[in-house]
Amino acid sequence: MILKNGRMKQLFTSLFSKLLFLAFLLLTGCAYNSEEELYSEQICDTIHVTYDSPVKGIISANCNSCHNSSAPEGGVILDNYNDLSLYAAAGLLVKVINYDPSVPPMPQGANQLPECSRAQIGKWVELGMPQ
Repeated sequence: MILKNGRMKQLFTSLFSKLLFLAFLLLTGCAYNSEEELYSEQICDTIHVTYDSPVKGIISANCNSCHNSSAPEGGVILDNYNDLSLYAAAGLLVKVINYDPSVPPMPQGANQLPECSRAQIGKWVELGMPQ
């Protein structure tokens, strides 16, 4: 079936417009930088928070490379419950991860911890730092 030149141009323009719109939706439809950010509201558990889970993992992944027993940067050790709980009880842990202007922001030279991680650590401190 042969279409007239004007009808073919109209179909092509319509198809192109729809494809362009679809490409726009695909490129702008997701504004999350990471999978954790995408699901953080759905999976952020601030009810069942203990040192063993998730606090130890958060601290291990983000703090222990500098603040460990072997080479404690600034004399700060965070790789065990006893030392970490001292900084938490003094209010320093929550301040540094929330970028309180009265203390140096941590982790130093890296992005601020995700909101969920900060909320879980804050809740852990609020609950009395259960192990």
